Amino acid sequence: MPNPGAFQGARKQFLESTKEEYAEAVRDGDVKEIRQDICRRYYLRFPVSKGDNYEPTQAELDAVDDKCP
Repeated sequence: MPNPGAFQGARKQFLESTKEEYAEAVRDGDVKEIRQDICRRYYLRFPVSKGDNYEPTQAELDAVDDKCP
């Protein structure tokens, strides 16, 4: 049985939602920039200060502004 991975819930959903965006960047040869953007958006949703077990509410996720630096 394969390892299910460490990401669950909203974290897994977010990362899965970026797969096509990342695949397109790989095809275009622009991986560095898109990887940085995905990481930035990830940490806006799941701040390190909240811990690994933190699961944001839908309202918190909806309040995220991806245009923030």
